[in-house]
Order: sequence, then C-alpha cells, then structure tokens
Amino acid sequence: MIQIHNLYKSYHHSDILKKINLSIEKGEIYGLIGQSGAGKSTLLRCVNGLEKFDTGDLIVEGVNLASITEKELRNFRKKIGMIFQDFALLHRRNVVENVSLPMECWKYDKKEIETRSEALLDLVGLLDKKNSMPSELSGGQKQRVAIARALSLNPSVLLCDEATSALDPNTTDSILKLLADINKELGITIMVVTHEMSVVKSICDKVAIIARGSIVAEDTVENIFLKESLALKDLVGQELISVPENQTVIKLAVRSTDIDKNFLWKLASENQIKFSIVSANIEQSKNSRFGHLYISVHNHEVDATQAYCEANGIQYTLVNTCGKGAEIDVS
Repeated sequence: MIQIHNLYKSYHHSDILKKINLSIEKGEIYGLIGQSGAGKSTLLRCVNGLEKFDTGDLIVEGVNLASITEKELRNFRKKIGMIFQDFALLHRRNVVENVSLPMECWKYDKKEIETRSEALLDLVGLLDKKNSMPSELSGGQKQRVAIARALSLNPSVLLCDEATSALDPNTTDSILKLLADINKELGITIMVVTHEMSVVKSICDKVAIIARGSIVAEDTVENIFLKESLALKDLVGQELISVPENQTVIKLAVRSTDIDKNFLWKLASENQIKFSIVSANIEQSKNSRFGHLYISVHNHEVDATQAYCEANGIQYTLVNTCGKGAEIDVS
C-alpha cells in the first residue's frame, strides 16, 4: 500500500529525514510517534506530496512520488485525506458546506455532493448539525466535521497529524473510536502522527518511533512496548522503585495468552513460590493485552521461578541479582 525506501529530506543542508524505510499494508492503522521536532509531521506531509524529498522512493498504491508530475500529483491527492490538530474548518461556511468543499473544487454533481455530504455527516454522527456554524461546535465536533471532509473524495489513505492533541481525554477517546470504526467499515489505511502513547496503544496495529529524523524502532504495538527499546525509554522516561535486601526482582513480559492462563496463581499454588508484585504495567491495545510485571522472590527461589517461566514460554529478565537492596527502573 505505502512503501518508503531510503527517503532523505534536508533544509539548508541540515538533514530532517534520514534513511526512512517503512512498509504499510492496506487497511492498517499505522502510528508515527516521537518528540516534537523529530520529523514525523514532515514525513506525513511527504506522503501526500505537500513536502518534496531529496532522494529515495515513496510509493502509494503503485504511484512513486519521486517521479510524479505536478498534474499527476493533483490527481494523486484525491486518494489522500488529511486531518489536523486545529481542524482547519472555514468559519464562514456551515458544517455541510465545509464537508462539501473538496467535491465542489472537483466539480462533482450537485446532487451527488448533497447526498455524499449528508452520508458522511451521518457516518461521523453529526447529521443533526449540518446547518450549524463551526463557532457553534465543540472541539470534538469540529474534528468530526474535519474527518467527514477528509473522506469526501473517497480516499484510500487518511493522514492524521496530531488530530487529538487539542482535545480532552474523553473527546480523544471518542475520536479514536470513530477512526477505528471508519477503518473497519471502509477499509481505509490510516497513518497517525502523535506524541501520545495512549493514541498508539488505542488504535494502531503497528508503530514506528522517530528520533532526530530517523526511524529508531518499528514493530507491532505489542512488540514495541514489550521489547522496551532505548528509543521507547527516551520517550516515556524512567520510574524507579526500591528493592528489599535478599530478594531478586524478575521482570516478566506478559501477553494476553499469559494473562488468560492465570500464570501467577499457578506460580504460587503449583510451585509453592512466594513472591511479591513490586510493579505492574498492563496495557490494552487495539488487539490485545500486554505489559510487564515485576515480581520479587527470595534469592533461593530464583532458579525455580526461572524454570517455571521457561517451561511456560514466559519471557523474563533478572533485574537485580546481587541480593542487595537497590533502586531499579520499571518504566
């Protein structure tokens, strides 16, 4: 669907994007996450041709933007919808007129414009607001109008540039649910640029972490968080806890299958191992539950705990092995 090979972009001899390689499948919700200035929004604008890049290939549905003409680019952009943090609505046009604007620019039939605009407003739950002005809407409602407008030309890709950053948590959840529903109903591919971990966990299938213009990690959402790369730690920071003396802390990487098997109960009941949970971070993503558990066991029970984990296919790491009290990172 979207293939990016060795893409580079610079401003005034300073590299903004370096050796970008990504592959996004049709129908995926793909997250791009990173700190401000990392280059994620620039990469998103390269995908719809708003930004030129220096070298490399960027192929969307068989069209290589590296060699496209201006006329071809104009037609290509019909395939790409985009929503922004600030909604970008025209305040002198009402809701339905904002949604219909792209179709008017492409000189669609008036009846088709009316029918499709109302159908899209119904899809985003705002048909009853079709004659309202943007100033009469909440932030979440404005973003719903922007989503309807972005879908008006029936694109195959929807780009979301920090689309929930200006919204409160409850409204953010409703917009993310709407995007997930649209993805499922229309089969549209969605690229999400965000600095919010909760957004990635909520709706994305895969995620890439961008730092200083480069892709520093890429995988499924579950694997990104379970592997705990240095790139992820740079984003989320550190959380330290104290460990009692004469005990060892073991970090367990757990997935939905492990949680469903009540593996902790079996560790205690079937193996007679006494342990304490010193920290836990279990997340719910779009497709699964996953996370890390930190348990402390007495030093003489470490071998038995390791054997249990290995027998049950549970990934583990010995965090402190000296048996002395210490502070450890559980972020």
